[in-house]
Amino acid sequence: MNRSDAISIVFLSLMIVVTLPVFLNPPLYMLIIMLTLYVAMFFGFVMAHGNQTLGGRAISVFFGVTFLVTYVMEWLGTHFGVPFGHYYYTNQLGPLLMDVPVVIPFQWFNTLYVCYIMTNIFLGRSEIAERGLSSVSRFSAVVPRLLATSVVAGLFMVSWDFINDPYMVGMGNWVWTDPSEFFGLAFHDIPLSNFLGWVLTSALTVLLFDLYRYRYQMPIRWSVNTVTKPVMWLVLVPYLYLLVFQTAHGVMEGVFSFEVLMSWGSIALAMICMGFAVALVCWRYFQSMHSAPSEN
Repeated sequence: MNRSDAISIVFLSLMIVVTLPVFLNPPLYMLIIMLTLYVAMFFGFVMAHGNQTLGGRAISVFFGVTFLVTYVMEWLGTHFGVPFGHYYYTNQLGPLLMDVPVVIPFQWFNTLYVCYIMTNIFLGRSEIAERGLSSVSRFSAVVPRLLATSVVAGLFMVSWDFINDPYMVGMGNWVWTDPSEFFGLAFHDIPLSNFLGWVLTSALTVLLFDLYRYRYQMPIRWSVNTVTKPVMWLVLVPYLYLLVFQTAHGVMEGVFSFEVLMSWGSIALAMICMGFAVALVCWRYFQSMHSAPSEN
């Protein structure tokens, strides 16, 4: 284990620890402090982990692109209802910048990085393959890879939002003003446009970042052998922890009631979709283990 691996594990452990006092029903100001610490520890993990998988320059660019795109999308959503639908944030997520909580773009970056790495593992991306492709002069040869990566990352992201949005709304963190605005189609009193907006925002962010990577020939910094290393799989921890934490705390706070069918639907849909995403990544893991010896 190298220094970067140790730093990633420390930040990941702290990320989990700082959320546990939430189950003690602390006052609002303490919740905001814990939320800030959670996002900060998650951010620290992503930067440390990303420094190994993408490189310091690339992970910094990823943060910049994600912050800009997601903040603009959130601002459009809170002011014009595009692309998610009409909603507004309350004061429970800390300071707001033009009606958008400051922590929101940071959390977009945290979770999108996790989904981006999961996607690249699942799609079998490697440094050798990407270096070969980056030398191709025809842009059309790269486009299918970029589109596949962006769409799959978007689907991995929205799989989490099936539990995240009902939980956050139930906790009073934001409010949907017209749940039926998307042709009357809603899930857990959340317009379906929200989930489409999640896929669009995630896919657009990943596409812009990957265009930058290919333009400046910045391949992913791992080989097939590297994928089998335990540190690569740390990204699954925050992905699954979000599901477990929001389900457990949501049940405790009465956001999810097992007497209400829709509550079962939110939890079950998130478990199925997120479980399927993790299964796809694990499938690639076992494939990598099988092929790794031939790479040596």
